[in-house]
Amino acid sequence: MDLIKNYIFDFGNVLVRFDPEIIMRPYIADKISRDELASIVFDRKYWDRLDDGSLTETQVYELIKHRIPDDKRKAVKSVLEKWYYHLPVNKETEEFVDELKNKGHNVYILSNISKNFSDNYSNVESLKRLLSKFDGLVFSGREGIVKPKQEIFELILRRFNLNPDETLFIDDSQKNKNGAGQAGLHTFLFNDDLNILRKTL
Repeated sequence: MDLIKNYIFDFGNVLVRFDPEIIMRPYIADKISRDELASIVFDRKYWDRLDDGSLTETQVYELIKHRIPDDKRKAVKSVLEKWYYHLPVNKETEEFVDELKNKGHNVYILSNISKNFSDNYSNVESLKRLLSKFDGLVFSGREGIVKPKQEIFELILRRFNLNPDETLFIDDSQKNKNGAGQAGLHTFLFNDDLNILRKTL
């Protein structure tokens, strides 16, 4: 991949760690309760709709609150309002982004993530710092299109005038990797090992 000029990164579990345990811990002290509530709070049925912009976190709370014990409802509401405050940055990936920038490459983010995140991530200093390094950001909740739909890959290529032959897409999901490949991008399945990626420099 000697011709790679542009790198498109997924966000969750590539640039940051998305871990329900870490997200819930500041609001729900009891681990048993966290474990019991996690499957409700992070149900893909709702989070997929956060990603495509058809639900807000407030609406998710209204849909699930009847399943939450009364004494945990306030905490769960806080989890849904502030989940993105608790996303540890993957330092090694951030360092790789810095390497790419120092070598003159362009870097972008393409993430399935809620509109609330895209509107408010800059309130979290660690995220504001991290995302300021990127040349462009595409968030599915704002666009109303999610990976692995080919349209969202075509959107980011068009918006930033990227040649797919010169662009590498990095994601921890095989289905998203496949979608990017169908759109003509080079792809890399992220598994926390950046040694192979560094060979593209």
